[in-house]
Amino acid sequence: FEIDDAATVELKQRCYAAARIVPRVTLIAGNYVTDGLIDLLRSNAFDFDVPTYFIWEGNVMYMPLAHDKRTMQQLKKSLKRFRLSFDYLSECVIAKSTGDASLTVLVESFEAMRAPWVSGIDDVYALAREVGLHVVENFTTGDLYRKYRGRPASSPIFEHYSICTLELGGAEK
Repeated sequence: FEIDDAATVELKQRCYAAARIVPRVTLIAGNYVTDGLIDLLRSNAFDFDVPTYFIWEGNVMYMPLAHDKRTMQQLKKSLKRFRLSFDYLSECVIAKSTGDASLTVLVESFEAMRAPWVSGIDDVYALAREVGLHVVENFTTGDLYRKYRGRPASSPIFEHYSICTLELGGAEK
C-alpha cells in the first residue's frame, strides 16, 4: 500500500504501464493527514490484523510534530502489531542553530523552494515513550555512512539526519 497525492499516483501508474510492470502495490491517491490515514487504508482493503511494516520517509520534518505524533498514535490505536521507520532531523538544524553555515544554507534552500522543514527531534526515545511505542533502532546517517563506507561522511548534515524504527507488538495494544 502506498499513499501519495493523485498526480504522483497517476505518474507512477503511467510509468508502470509504460514499462509493462504490473506492480504488486495498492496505490492510494490521497493525503493521509487531511483525508485520514486509517480511513484511506480501510477504504482500500488494508488488513489491520496483519503485522505491518510502514516506511514513512520524507514526512516528519515537513509537518508540525503534533501531526507526526497523531499519525503514530493513529497507527497504535488501529493496528495490532507494526513497525514504523522514518527519517528525521535534529531540532538545531530546523532552528538554524548548529553553528555550521552550510547547514543554515541548506535549511534556507528548502524554505526558498516552499518546502520548509518545521519539525526536528532531539530525543526520539522520549517521543517513542510519549506515543506509547518502543525504539527498535535509531542511527544517524553519519553512523550508517561510517559503518558501510568505512569513512566519515562528507557533510555535517549526516550527524543531524537520522533514521529510526519504532515498534508496537501485539501484547502492548
